[in-house]
Amino acid sequence: MSDRFCKGAVVLSLVLAGVAPASAELTTTTAPAETYAQCARLRLNRAQEAFILQSLMKQKVDAQAAPSSFKAEVGQRAPDTVVLKQLPKSVTERVWAVTPYGYAMLNDQLWIVNLRDRIIDDIIAL
Repeated sequence: MSDRFCKGAVVLSLVLAGVAPASAELTTTTAPAETYAQCARLRLNRAQEAFILQSLMKQKVDAQAAPSSFKAEVGQRAPDTVVLKQLPKSVTERVWAVTPYGYAMLNDQLWIVNLRDRIIDDIIAL
């Protein structure tokens, strides 16, 4: 849970309890705050990634050739030449967070991609 979220929960509980928090207690400079994009990013744990990968490998999905000049990183837009497929229902029923996502299996990587904007939200090594 992010530090900002925790502080917000503390403030909310104090306000609901009728206690005004001191502003000095709420400001820290130990770590930079996450941006909205970072907070809204898909976050899968290793077990979820392993389940998705195993499920797709059972379906014998063919890998595509990655564009030669493109180095995939989380947060980048997937090239239009990469064909995205909808994740199977067996995956989205178990890992519901990936419901609006698609995937692309490339040479040695599985990309989990937001189908709305084609942003790569996770890269799983094969």
